[in-house]
Amino acid sequence: MPVWESFVDSLGIIALLVAAALASLFVRRRWLSRGGGTFECSVRFNVPSRQSKVASARGWTLGLARYVDDSLEWFRVFSFRPGPKHVFGRDIRVVGRRDPEGAEAFALYAGAHVVEVVLGSGSRV
Repeated sequence: MPVWESFVDSLGIIALLVAAALASLFVRRRWLSRGGGTFECSVRFNVPSRQSKVASARGWTLGLARYVDDSLEWFRVFSFRPGPKHVFGRDIRVVGRRDPEGAEAFALYAGAHVVEVVLGSGSRV
């Protein structure tokens, strides 16, 4: 078998693996959404200080959130992990809401709002 045929076969296998990975991300998202109570929800844990006047897109991670019993499960959009990345209890308290500013508008989903919450542990998200 000529070398170029081996190269073409290798490219075909790589393309098949990439297509399978993309298909698995799509199937995972559909599987997460099937139970209802799911919504698009980006999260940023490293909240900038209040002294910073410029809203930054840095640190936002796109995801899906799902209500389950007495908790809120959060899943990364681009992940193969079947379980949630974070689980928040009912002790979440909303302390602020605003529209995305500056670069945040491009980093978040269209029509999103920025909601600042305090967890039961006292950390801000």
